[in-house]
Order: sequence, then C-alpha cells, then structure tokens
Amino acid sequence: MKKKIYSVLFAIFGMLFALLVFGVLEIIAMYLLGPTFSSLVHFVFAFIFLAGGAIWGFLTAPKCWELLYEGEDPLYKVPIYKRRSPSP
Repeated sequence: MKKKIYSVLFAIFGMLFALLVFGVLEIIAMYLLGPTFSSLVHFVFAFIFLAGGAIWGFLTAPKCWELLYEGEDPLYKVPIYKRRSPSP
C-alpha cells in the first residue's frame, strides 16, 4: 500500500514539476511570439507536459523506492557519513 501511495505522490510531483517547466517555456514563447501565440498550442503543450510529468513520475517512483527502502543498505537506515558511494 505504501508503495502505491508513493508512486501516486511521485506522479503528482512530476506533474507539478512539468507545470513549472511549461510555465517558464510559455512565458518565453509569449515574449518571443507576442499576440500570435495560439491558445490551441497552449492546450496541446499543456497536455503533453502534464501527461509527460505523470508518466515520468510513475516510471521514476519504483527506482527511488528501491534506492530508499530496499536493497542491501537502503538510504533511510544508513547515516549519511556511513554511506558508500554508488558503484557504476
């Protein structure tokens, strides 16, 4: 149950991060294009960024879960000064 909640919250985080990036890019595009900036372009790119952020969150969550809570020395159990550097 915790793992599913973690995945959903990570997807929400991905959507929020994508919204932030989308906002910055849209401000730049509106500055460069001026009044010719179409609302259709806005909605298409907004959907692409939000869907991409959610997908990124769902795909990244299992790896972060494994890094934090599973494996031979999960990060939440080992103090910072005792952590090994990750091997390639």
